[in-house]
Amino acid sequence: MTDLAAVYLARPAHGIETFEKFVAAYRRHPAGVPHDLVVIFKGFEGEPAAREAYAGRLAGVPHTPLDLPDVRFDLGAYFTAAATLPH
Repeated sequence: MTDLAAVYLARPAHGIETFEKFVAAYRRHPAGVPHDLVVIFKGFEGEPAAREAYAGRLAGVPHTPLDLPDVRFDLGAYFTAAATLPH
């Protein structure tokens, strides 16, 4: 674990293509500083196949998943991540 985390919010409503673009860019462009990638999977409850499809796109990319329900605004998910993560 590092002191720094990059957090990405993935939601089914955004579409898997958007997530694929993020993952491709993340693979192509090294951050330049040590960090942990945290992916918030928001709103995938009841959709295990969709959740697995998204997670499969991260094959070979070290990351920490954080599963959250689709409640409140997206900003609430970031607040939850900030309160939960040790970074």
